[in-house]
Amino acid sequence: MITAQRTSFLVAACVAAALATGLSPAGAAAQSGPDSVTINSTGQVTEDGTITLSGTYRCSTSRPGPVFIGSKVTQGDARADVGGTLATCDGRNHTWRNSGQTDAEFVAAAARGEATLLQLDFSGGLIPFPRVLGTDQRDLKLQER
Repeated sequence: MITAQRTSFLVAACVAAALATGLSPAGAAAQSGPDSVTINSTGQVTEDGTITLSGTYRCSTSRPGPVFIGSKVTQGDARADVGGTLATCDGRNHTWRNSGQTDAEFVAAAARGEATLLQLDFSGGLIPFPRVLGTDQRDLKLQER
């Protein structure tokens, strides 16, 4: 059974692996293609350090492996991966929402957010190859919740 915590860990590990192997979100597919992701310009932060980010995504039905929406936020020196969501790849637009508690100190103020649409491609064998399908980065406002 895949829990939310395991999904978050898997997405964070795959995004880190993609970046470490030279896959840059800046080189990801254009947002006008069949696969895209956006992040909303507002997010939420609670007193206990839980961050919630959201947005939209679309991915084509021809994806042979699981696809995830990962997100992260930075504010000054504070950085955090914020959850992970399993995508439904049916060529339609969907919304996503990731939440995660962080030890970093975030406050209700301006921040920078990023969402990544990431496929785990198992076509090469047992070890999945992370493929960045789309990314969106933007300044956002964290609001108290």
